[in-house]
Amino acid sequence: VLLAETMINDLIASASSLSSLQEKDNDKRTELQLLICELDGLRIENPRLKAENNALHRQILEAVEASETWEASICQEVQSLEDEINSTKLSLQQESRRAAQKELELQQLQMEAAVVLNVDSKATRPCDSLPERSAFQLDAEPLMAKDESLTESLYHCRKNLLHLESNVAETAKRAADLENKAEILCQELFEG
Repeated sequence: VLLAETMINDLIASASSLSSLQEKDNDKRTELQLLICELDGLRIENPRLKAENNALHRQILEAVEASETWEASICQEVQSLEDEINSTKLSLQQESRRAAQKELELQQLQMEAAVVLNVDSKATRPCDSLPERSAFQLDAEPLMAKDESLTESLYHCRKNLLHLESNVAETAKRAADLENKAEILCQELFEG
């Protein structure tokens, strides 16, 4: 009897354990089914997320490349403007030298005219002290021809000087414009 009771108790305990294990198994199966459903949802979503990630990565690379290209073009444009500014400054210096040379030539011609016309070049500038043509009588025709030649030379020298001064002014304005443009591009480059 004792053995039968023990066996019955063991059988009841085993049945109870089996029932408990079956409940746990059912719970785990249900949990597994939920996890499988969730995994299926993630499997469906994963390719879309990968495609979006790849597209974003590609956009980032394109944006970086475009930014580098833009920055390189800005640097190149700034360098080009700086080169143009330097070239303009050099042209301005050359024009200034030419203007100074023409001024010297003009002064030499004025001195020659003063010598030919017997005007005192130390008292005043030669052109300021030249006598009126009607009041001055020349004896020789060759001197008159030389006087007309000098007057014409002075006229051309003054005309060239005005032209050079105009060129210098235009060159200075262009240099200032180029410097302003370079400054704006530099600001865009460093603010961008």
